[in-house]
Amino acid sequence: MTLRRFLVAFTAVFAGALAIETLNYHQLSTIAKDRWAIVPDLSGALLVFAALLVLAWPKRAAIGLFVFSASLSVLVGLAGTAFHYASRGLPLASAVSVTSWLGNPPPLAPLEFAVVGLLGLLVAVWVGGGTLDVSLPPVSAVCYAIGALSGFAALILAVATALLPAVGAITAALLIGALGFVVEVSRVRAV
Repeated sequence: MTLRRFLVAFTAVFAGALAIETLNYHQLSTIAKDRWAIVPDLSGALLVFAALLVLAWPKRAAIGLFVFSASLSVLVGLAGTAFHYASRGLPLASAVSVTSWLGNPPPLAPLEFAVVGLLGLLVAVWVGGGTLDVSLPPVSAVCYAIGALSGFAALILAVATALLPAVGAITAALLIGALGFVVEVSRVRAV
């Protein structure tokens, strides 16, 4: 287990938690009012899918998808912050005022997407953290692959605005991916 692989797994967990949060927060009524509210739902599910895919299959195409989804997450975080401020009728210049940080929608909450995206980009470019391509126990590879498929299913469900099933798919992706991670880490310790 390299530090870089650990950070990819952490990115998956962080993105999964954000995806669950936004899938619960951006309900159908919110999406009906503002179609752009579905973008963080899609972005979070895509990043979970890409991170678990990199853990299962750390090849150039999967890493490219991971970089794309992490970059998209940064953009979603920055744009979401601007949209949240605008929806409350606040100028972005008010961000320096602590009293503008609270509210509904929470104006700074989208920055979490930027943070997880930057973490993903750091992992993608940081070669000093070790290789992403390691010899995996077959159980870990299968768990990561099934987790990635579940993340992809969550993305499809979010596109179809089946938000509750998408939360279930993200949860399944994280649990199955965690099982793969435990097996991978256990194998490393046993060696």
